[in-house]
Amino acid sequence: MATELAPDTDLITFADEPDLQKETLHTSSSTDAEPWQILLVDDEPDVHEVTRIVLKDVILLGHRVAFTSAYSAAEAFELLQQRSFACILLDVVMETEDAGLRLVSRIRDELQDKTTRIILRTGQPGKAPEMKVVDQYDINDYAAKADLTRNRLITSITSALRTYRQIHSLEESQLALKDARQNLEARVAERTAELVKNQETLKRALLQLKKTQSRMLYSDKMASIGQLAAGVAHEINNPIGFISSNLSTLGKYMIEIDSMLEQGERLVNQILAQQISPALRQNTEELQQQMKDNELDFMLSDIKDLLEESHQGVDRVKNIVSTLESFTSHDQQIMEKHDINTLLRSAVEVVSPQFKDSSLLTTSLSPLPQISCMKSELLQTFINLLINAAMATQNNNGKVRVSTRDLGNGWIRINIFDTGCGIDKAYLQKIFDPFFTTRDVGQGTGLGLSIVYNTVVAHHGKIKATSRVGKGTLFRIQLPV
Repeated sequence: MATELAPDTDLITFADEPDLQKETLHTSSSTDAEPWQILLVDDEPDVHEVTRIVLKDVILLGHRVAFTSAYSAAEAFELLQQRSFACILLDVVMETEDAGLRLVSRIRDELQDKTTRIILRTGQPGKAPEMKVVDQYDINDYAAKADLTRNRLITSITSALRTYRQIHSLEESQLALKDARQNLEARVAERTAELVKNQETLKRALLQLKKTQSRMLYSDKMASIGQLAAGVAHEINNPIGFISSNLSTLGKYMIEIDSMLEQGERLVNQILAQQISPALRQNTEELQQQMKDNELDFMLSDIKDLLEESHQGVDRVKNIVSTLESFTSHDQQIMEKHDINTLLRSAVEVVSPQFKDSSLLTTSLSPLPQISCMKSELLQTFINLLINAAMATQNNNGKVRVSTRDLGNGWIRINIFDTGCGIDKAYLQKIFDPFFTTRDVGQGTGLGLSIVYNTVVAHHGKIKATSRVGKGTLFRIQLPV
């Protein structure tokens, strides 16, 4: 094959052609740049030698040229697996008649290398017709070795290198764009995460704001109730005081009257037993008959019962007043030892007028150890739950039962169970949310059970509600001792 190249003296002659110099030659300082890596693939050693001589010291697009030789398609493929080249000068006929063409396919398909430029050179064009090769293979140029002059070779390589540079630049731009997109996606993801975090923070702040609002409403409500209760308690205490005092005095008077009546009855009997004038006997017998007709014995006995019931009624009013006064206490937030059963009894006494029949509200209170608690807040909790139970049972005369139990493991349990209308399953998970209510507009604020929940949590306790529509509802509270 070397003999075919020898007659073409241009192939080994450095001609000073102006148009070529403009395209390929630059200042000497350009030689400091990285050289173009070109792979020579041919089974004829002379072709390698002549090509090196022809392109010696040539500067193409500002870079020198560095050659690597491979003497078969297989050897070239091994090199291409290890490193990259800007351009390949490739023979067609080597170990087989289409070894070069097969190598092109392997480079593009197996190595997925779409960047390296390939120039086919052949000494036997008939083995691979130019039109067929250009149509079927991804190559940069195709020429017969006999027609490949020095100028033609340099021009072809320059064109291939320019294309390589453009493709390489485009790939770098794509990589930069990919990096920028990844950075942008990372920043978007980071920003999204930050927004989600801020959203969660805002949600927590909103929930805390709602809780604070409910506390403020509760405090304002309790302040109003406290003022009302203080006034009512003051107004009730005064008359209850003198009623109680009067009843006590009346009881003492009745003892004296009873004693005097007994003496009078004995006197009447003595008078009737003696010899007296008819007129005195008649008057005495009329008095005796009048005492029998008016059932004086029954009246005296009944007066005693009425006085006893009045005393009990007064004591009950005193207890209610005492309960109302607890709302006006200024030490609501102070944790003190209290008996939960006592608080429950007070709550039952306050709420009992809500029931048509007092027998519908019953208690079963087991002995409990005293616990540290905020008395007024727990009392309000029990009242809220009992009022809800009263409303749930008002249409079906359902029953409400309050029970307590010492669990013996540092906890006590309070159950408030009603056989009322029940709570729909869809609402059961929301009943402790602030402002949630199923009542008609103006019938409730939706804060009652929220206050109950917050109070139980503030006491480090637990509360759970279970319910079935049409069957009833159970509120179970556990508080630490």
